[in-house]
Amino acid sequence: MRRLRSGNSHSASNDPVLRHLPGFDLHSAAFADGAPMRPPYVDAGAQLPPLSWSDLPAGTVELALIVEDVDVPLTRPLVHAGAYGIDPAAGGLEAGAVPRPGRPDEGNPKIRLGRGAAGERFLPPTPITGHGPHRYVFQAFALCAPLRFDRPPTKAQLVRALRNVAIARASTTGTHENP
Repeated sequence: MRRLRSGNSHSASNDPVLRHLPGFDLHSAAFADGAPMRPPYVDAGAQLPPLSWSDLPAGTVELALIVEDVDVPLTRPLVHAGAYGIDPAAGGLEAGAVPRPGRPDEGNPKIRLGRGAAGERFLPPTPITGHGPHRYVFQAFALCAPLRFDRPPTKAQLVRALRNVAIARASTTGTHENP
């Protein structure tokens, strides 16, 4: 089972339309791109790490964020968070901007949430013990128009909507392993 991994091919950023978008910068003060993440951003009870962005294209009115584990032993990456309605002028998200399971009082109330593996919450990075390191890809999309949904969207619904309004994309990856 250690070799079974979903891979990047089905990640949001690898969508046939979205993967050709120009880029902007996305960083986290909690980890370097490709480096391990540490508590309080991993394991049970962890919060979404802080994220910051720059060099957004002109015309950006909103950001969307999808966080995926691309090393889960499934056919598709596991969605740890889906969010939209993020203010691009803020320059970043504070740690914990998306609520964790069982903590409905947390998070930025202006951010709208999609449905991921933990419902409308952030699922903390907690890979299977002994499965090796997992990559958690934080994917941000600059949008030229706000997204609207009648109910919290799934990843597939969010990606379909992004195809029509995303004008740039960025990602940063943190890793975590439970030996």
